[in-house]
Amino acid sequence: MMDCRFELMGGKKAPSRKFGGGPTEETDFTRNQSTDQLMMSQQNMMRDQDIQLDILSTSTARLKDMAIGIGDEADQHLALLDDIDGQVDRTNARLKNTTRRVERTQRKSSTTILWLIICFLFLALIVVAGLAIYL
Repeated sequence: MMDCRFELMGGKKAPSRKFGGGPTEETDFTRNQSTDQLMMSQQNMMRDQDIQLDILSTSTARLKDMAIGIGDEADQHLALLDDIDGQVDRTNARLKNTTRRVERTQRKSSTTILWLIICFLFLALIVVAGLAIYL
């Protein structure tokens, strides 16, 4: 019976699961328990660990679902932004085209040419008036 206990506590006969190796020292808690009590204690600890792992698994699954939802929403927003980008590009092109038309219309309706025509006609009127006086 002592051999089983020695093996259970990680003695030299059984490999140790303790990080860093080496045998596990017996504590006051384990020293006063029988092998059956130690086994029961170990099973209770494992059951508690299983419960904690189940809780952790549930939390991880919930986080995964949230991450997938965030990813889906990001994809939707990306599609909306692409649509807006296309609309902005089309509007920008139309605005440039309209600006060019306005500039062309402004050049065509320049008053400089009109002033030159007025001056030419004024000179022609003076010439005609001068000829009318001499005749």
